[in-house]
Amino acid sequence: VRRFRTPALVAVGSWLVLGALGMRVPSALAATGLCVTIAFVTLREYYVGARGLRAARGGSWPRAVLGVFGRDPRRTGGYLVHIGVAVMAVAVVGSTVYQQQTRHIVAPGDDFDVAGYTFHYDDLVARSPGVNGIEVEGLTRLEVTRDGTPVATLEPGRRFFTNFPDQPTAIVAVDSTLTRDLYVFTQGWDQERRAEIQVFVNPLAKWLWIGGGIY
Repeated sequence: VRRFRTPALVAVGSWLVLGALGMRVPSALAATGLCVTIAFVTLREYYVGARGLRAARGGSWPRAVLGVFGRDPRRTGGYLVHIGVAVMAVAVVGSTVYQQQTRHIVAPGDDFDVAGYTFHYDDLVARSPGVNGIEVEGLTRLEVTRDGTPVATLEPGRRFFTNFPDQPTAIVAVDSTLTRDLYVFTQGWDQERRAEIQVFVNPLAKWLWIGGGIY
């Protein structure tokens, strides 16, 4: 019973903290709290092993941690799998449950807001790469800011091919950080250069790849 007391307290504590921070979706709250608990239990195993090696051999903490991996690679590697799965699970929760998406029809010079970001539509621009059968690319240039601070310049659009003029493909613009990914699509435009733009904000999406790397 004592062995499970601390993980249980960590789970309850994480649920309380996450709830206080604004997480209200029960499934997301439960999953994230469990992932925090898994990470805590796994890291505690590393800590206990490293502490034992320091007591037996002396030396620094980094050397002791490396010694834990060297003493039983299969076991300690299995612990890393647990951490990787927990990180990926949190990323899936963030990028699905808390995904925000919106669609706007804007004219050059218009602004629209998504998830605290302001998108300014500069204009529709054309580009002719002259390679791979591409005849022209139509790009909607967007300046993205947050609280007046520049974040990114994005150019989603459509790509038209010489041999298949009626089958354009999408050019997706992405701005990625450790906390969120912005995915921007341009569905099309009219003769006045009014464009239909779709934006997805996916929190923690990059951590899915980081968790996969740990795994």
